[in-house]
Amino acid sequence: MGTAAAILAAILYGLASTCQAWAANRAQGPAVVMHPAYLTGVVLDTAAWGVSLVALESLPLFVVQSLLASSLALTALLVSLLLKVRLRRRDIGAIVVLVPALGLLASLATEGAATVHAGFTALLWGGTALTALLGLVLYRTRCSWGQAVIGGLGFSGVALGARALESQGGGGGLVSWDTLTWVVGNPLTWAVVVMGLVAVLLYARAMETGSAVAATAILWGTEVVVPAGVGVAVLGDTVRAGTGWEAAACLVLCLVALGVVATSPAQA
Repeated sequence: MGTAAAILAAILYGLASTCQAWAANRAQGPAVVMHPAYLTGVVLDTAAWGVSLVALESLPLFVVQSLLASSLALTALLVSLLLKVRLRRRDIGAIVVLVPALGLLASLATEGAATVHAGFTALLWGGTALTALLGLVLYRTRCSWGQAVIGGLGFSGVALGARALESQGGGGGLVSWDTLTWVVGNPLTWAVVVMGLVAVLLYARAMETGSAVAATAILWGTEVVVPAGVGVAVLGDTVRAGTGWEAAACLVLCLVALGVVATSPAQA
């Protein structure tokens, strides 16, 4: 169930990134995030995030993020078609390698809830403040890769906060007043909101100032590496006993494939 949810979320994210790339190609500055195509992408992003929460209930964060990163393949294909840019053979090869590598990585995961240690909320808020500050500095530049990294850090914070919130639970059932008040009153929720806003703005800016495919690849590469490290070190995410090297190899293979697609000539 968790793997299926992550795959569905990846498809939605791929469609969302394509809509946002289209908007970035037709607007500039803050106007990008108000373009109808970008707003459509935000709706798709929100739906994808909601579906990804189902995956986070049972799968380690690094596995979910790695599966979601497969959305880059769909983005690369759609952007190349919409903008009439042909993908190189190496791009197609990287996509062919990426999909089974992600599938193998997902098969190595153990299921279970995260373990949230004391101090995690303060750690996430510290990361939120730093990410927002760097985002403010980079937004006015034309450093697409830096903006994409900050966008990736923002979305990483969203994923980490959501994983922690899911593991803590609200104690009032799926939909109840107690659950709502618990979520609204939880400092993690507001860190997720701030990180999400920073991520949306910087990702839009990265696609405006550079290649949509490259920006998306850098974004997802960041979203795979950061949650993987924090998830394993802090939240207790693990893989099946004896498969650590296989999981590490799959992760490296996925990042190499993402790096190849990042150099695609498909421009936004």
